[in-house]
Amino acid sequence: MTTRMHRRTVLIPRMSDHALVAGAAMRAQGITAEVLPLPDDDSFQLGVRHCAGRECSPCFACMGDILRRARTPGFGLSDLVTLDPGDIIATGTPGGSKGALKAGDNVEVEITNIGILSNIIAEREN
Repeated sequence: MTTRMHRRTVLIPRMSDHALVAGAAMRAQGITAEVLPLPDDDSFQLGVRHCAGRECSPCFACMGDILRRARTPGFGLSDLVTLDPGDIIATGTPGGSKGALKAGDNVEVEITNIGILSNIIAEREN
């Protein structure tokens, strides 16, 4: 286990009581782990709003639980993840999208107080 992992918090969706055991095992190894509350209708609906719609019900519930935790006061994304050079940020298709990307499209990712990364989609090589 890297020291980087020991400085972060692992969020564990509580899909069953097994999550409590997993959290305890991680904490016994010195990993900060937080078992989230049981999912409810609100977390499920929150997950549905932020997924593409083709995922399974447990995915909706887990996503909603994690997003609900992210909305709590004092939450900091840097407590969960550190981006290092070469890391990739992958996202789904945003709402209002006009379809798949094509050659010539410009994709921009902006991170507040850091900057904008801009990439133009190239033709696919055969």
